Amino acid sequence: MSLRAELRSFAQNLAPSESEVRRAAENTDRITRAVHNHFRGRGIVDRITPFGSYAKKVSIRGNMDVDIIVYINGRDPPFDDVVKQLYSIVINQFTSSCRKDSYGVYFTFNDLKVDLLPARNFLPSESSHDPDVDRKARVQHRRALNYVKGIPERARDRYSTSLSFVSVIFEKERDSFSHSLSRLAKYWSFKVPVDGLKPRSSIMEYLAAYAADHESSSQDLLKGFQYFLKLFEFSDSLHIYWTEFYSEYDIPESLRRKRPLLLDPCNPFNNLLEANGVNNANCLLLMRPYARATLQRLEDAQQRLSQGGYIGIDEILQPDSSGCVRP
Repeated sequence: MSLRAELRSFAQNLAPSESEVRRAAENTDRITRAVHNHFRGRGIVDRITPFGSYAKKVSIRGNMDVDIIVYINGRDPPFDDVVKQLYSIVINQFTSSCRKDSYGVYFTFNDLKVDLLPARNFLPSESSHDPDVDRKARVQHRRALNYVKGIPERARDRYSTSLSFVSVIFEKERDSFSHSLSRLAKYWSFKVPVDGLKPRSSIMEYLAAYAADHESSSQDLLKGFQYFLKLFEFSDSLHIYWTEFYSEYDIPESLRRKRPLLLDPCNPFNNLLEANGVNNANCLLLMRPYARATLQRLEDAQQRLSQGGYIGIDEILQPDSSGCVRP
């Protein structure tokens, strides 16, 4: 089997099993119903919607996570009282092992990692019963973005969840080649012993999406993965953004000039390489020697296969293999 075929098969096997997806859906529904029941009849919650890697269909087998947005009517963040109530629901009905901050509640239930996040609802009342989820998400995003552009920069971070659901549409509109590359990138990243990168999954997904865009005509997973790894060589000068959900003119001038830049495709104010007060750009620099080593092992594997030898993909992706110099 060629290295390309091996890589393609490996990436396909990274997808969660049907039973894992079904179990995640059941647990997500159970959590959603509990929140709905708690707030029912009070006019506080408009709707509850899952997103994250589970909803985006780019989860890795055995590493499923779901973010659940609770859209709040008529209130601006921070949602301290709502967070307290969400925390109480989780403690009383799901697990006592959870934490909270001013943004939401975080816990694991039946092996499903869950972030339960309140967000301001920007959907007009006449659209709330629209059965088209994607259309509602676009209306929510457009109205939220228009609002956020008009508030002080220091307050914008509080509205990031209001903008975030269209990330599901971003991935939905990408092809299986891009999804496979995202899974492969995330799997490789999880093997690399560099801590502190946050949000790790999202950064890897979007770097892989950029690499998939570059190789969209070839649909060659090996070339796409090699291009993804080469991005680390130039990680300090990255300048990546998309304009599916906002225009270039929505991006603040200071960000448009920024290097490195990996702009959230949902949020023109969120450079993921500076997210959450973390220097993610420095983490990418620390991952550079691992990317170099993996590129070298890919070359060695191609040569070995051409001579009738064999090398397993998992061996190629091991960060501690020969040739990798720890940062």
